[in-house]
Amino acid sequence: NSISRSQPLLDCCAFNPIKIWRHYGIVALSFYSAGSYAGAIEYQREAVRRALVSDDPEMTCLSYVHLGLMLGKIGEYQEGLRNARLGYETAATRATDIRAKRLMAYASLQLGHLEREMGDCENALRNYDESIAIYEGQNFLTHSYQGHKGRLLCYIKQNNDSQVGRELQTTLSLINNNRSTIFEADDRNKFFDIEQSIYDLGIEYAFDRQNDRQTAFAYSEDSRARSLLDLMQSGRSKGDSGQNANNVFDPLPLTEI
Repeated sequence: NSISRSQPLLDCCAFNPIKIWRHYGIVALSFYSAGSYAGAIEYQREAVRRALVSDDPEMTCLSYVHLGLMLGKIGEYQEGLRNARLGYETAATRATDIRAKRLMAYASLQLGHLEREMGDCENALRNYDESIAIYEGQNFLTHSYQGHKGRLLCYIKQNNDSQVGRELQTTLSLINNNRSTIFEADDRNKFFDIEQSIYDLGIEYAFDRQNDRQTAFAYSEDSRARSLLDLMQSGRSKGDSGQNANNVFDPLPLTEI
């Protein structure tokens, strides 16, 4: 309803190209989040057209990459990859610029996701490697997390146990580092609810492939109810902005229990 009411307003004023591009991009992401991929693609195609008219490399890169992701959701992987690569190439024309390098990292990350969903883990890993290298080179460790997560999923799909163990430790370490930087309890709960799947992969890997029940148990304790543990141990109540807002506590290992 809000989208239908907003559309006629685009012609009522002399909006600059960035505002109009942003309108179509936001609407496309709204449809995408709701699972309405056909609508998302139509709006995102218009966002691409607006970006090309503006001749802004950042807008053009993001528009192509997002269109590629949306096409992937309806199984049009080749067309999705073509658009995501156009986004990467757009950013690469200004590779010496810091922001352009970050856009290249973002485009590489999404290319990795698309290729992994296609089952092409070899190329996906190359793109994840490039994305991680750029993000870590600029000390954007939070952003590199998604690349490590994608790389982990590829190693699992390839049954590459030695790399799974190493990448799992790196990915879980990044998750735990994020725990202390998320101050609001609700935000922390949402983040770890979404990322619970990584711990589940760790539990399955330790239990089924390594027959290591203690490590599997430790992964389980490290994940579920950790935010509740932090809340209880710090003696804080929800909404309290005390000094210990970002304290994190480790659960007891099985041997101590």
